[in-house]
Amino acid sequence: NRMIMMREITVEDVRSFLNSMNVKLDIYGMVFADRKRCQETMRMLGINEIVAKNIVRSLDATDFSKYFDDTSQWGCDLWAFGKDVKGEEIYIKIGLGLPDRQTVCVSFHKADFPIQYPFK
Repeated sequence: NRMIMMREITVEDVRSFLNSMNVKLDIYGMVFADRKRCQETMRMLGINEIVAKNIVRSLDATDFSKYFDDTSQWGCDLWAFGKDVKGEEIYIKIGLGLPDRQTVCVSFHKADFPIQYPFK
């Protein structure tokens, strides 16, 4: 059982993550977790994975919601964001994925609860 050192996430941390994610996205692309919910949300919004990737690419620090340093399932830290897409608040959770592999989008669905935005 490892000790988790919680620290305050800064705007610079979020920007740094997004920069790294966008570079990696350009090189390796992005995989959406094979979850029915992601596909249903894309269908509901009338978008495809290319548009969804562009939405992820457009995220900035003000869209940031939460940081998860649990690497057990995905092999990377996960970052949660919210984005208004066609009038719907969409919850997006992404990570850099494994080295030399695609970035991962774990969640891309209508928010279950109002999202908190610490930098808005």
